[in-house]
Amino acid sequence: MKKIEQLVREYRNFAASHDEAAINEERVKIAFIVPLLEALGWNMRTDEVLPEQRTLAGEADFGLRVYGATPQVYVECKPFRESLDGYRVERGRQVSYAEKAIQYAWSMKANWAILTNFKKLRLYYTLVKKPSEGLVFPEISFEEYTSKFDELWLLSKDSIASGAIETYRKKATRNYVDEEFLRDLIECRQMLLDNIRGNNPTLPPDDVNESAQRILDRIIFVRCCEDRGIVPAEMLWKHYLHWQEVAIDKTVRTFMMDLKNMFRDIDRVYNGKLFEPHLCEDLRIDNSVFQDMLERLYGDGTRTGYRFDAVPINVLGQAYELYIGSVIVEKTGVAKGVEIVEDYKKRQEHGIYYTPAFVTHFIVRQTLGETLKKRGNGDEVLRLKLLDQAAGSGSFLIEAFDQFREAYRAYKTS
Repeated sequence: MKKIEQLVREYRNFAASHDEAAINEERVKIAFIVPLLEALGWNMRTDEVLPEQRTLAGEADFGLRVYGATPQVYVECKPFRESLDGYRVERGRQVSYAEKAIQYAWSMKANWAILTNFKKLRLYYTLVKKPSEGLVFPEISFEEYTSKFDELWLLSKDSIASGAIETYRKKATRNYVDEEFLRDLIECRQMLLDNIRGNNPTLPPDDVNESAQRILDRIIFVRCCEDRGIVPAEMLWKHYLHWQEVAIDKTVRTFMMDLKNMFRDIDRVYNGKLFEPHLCEDLRIDNSVFQDMLERLYGDGTRTGYRFDAVPINVLGQAYELYIGSVIVEKTGVAKGVEIVEDYKKRQEHGIYYTPAFVTHFIVRQTLGETLKKRGNGDEVLRLKLLDQAAGSGSFLIEAFDQFREAYRAYKTS
């Protein structure tokens, strides 16, 4: 507690001699937030504290971890002049600082988020839809850091390591990000199936299924390219906004028509099978379906959206295995249409099972990794060829590529 008391005194002296409005966020972090974390037992010179952490929702200032590969707590910092009730505007919508802090942590499956400008501090539980549902205790000001030390200590390394903080969980109102992502993909696929079937009643069931999956695959591919900087950022979203502005009659010029033009552009540039001409491009599909899909993938007022440069590969792999291991069937009874059903027989016949990431890493490390160690230089690494005859979701190939790259870089820098 003495370190905390000393830090509070230093802040009082600093505030008395400086214009707080002129102090930027980086200086606040270095001068006060980092010392506060250190006073709570976090070692800034080790991997316990990871600065500038990329998440599915953007970059958090710090990630705090005591076990595992990813942080258990994410910290979002603000300068003195910013109120913790502030917000930023994203795609025309106000996103509060609290909401953003929670998004950072939730998107990486961390249960806790800290929002602070040092003068004030809040702790949030992240499995909630609204910040007010996740606020663990009323806001603590720097003047209360010693009188409310028990609450402040919940943020300490010892509290995280012992699990003491877990007793302060709030009622969860949403699932973890991987579960939400899989659910969104399944629901998007179901929306497409229902809409294609309803608007194109003569289309055979196999073509309905193929068209729905092809459209969804293309949209996910574009989102991945956007977030990895391969194509312009938010290209698909901006395309949608442009269509909204210029389409005179949206029932005549549907968004699917504009999407077809985008797909043709992509096909001419990348020349891959995914975007080659397909019957899905000429189907009648309601604009509302695409709006719902894009809001899920980019985020809106109630949904976080996803950063596809940070979506764990195992999540995408699980989604792929779920797709190819399921079939569409006619609904029975009064409700008409089709539904997605997991086909366990199909999984067994085709060997459709997703291998967990840690198993993939271990197997490839013990096989390809040992072979790469015997290569004398980077050129020998490049001459090595690898074949995966049952690629599935590509998890083994991706792990192999990562290890090829790691070995090549090691030789080049040695």
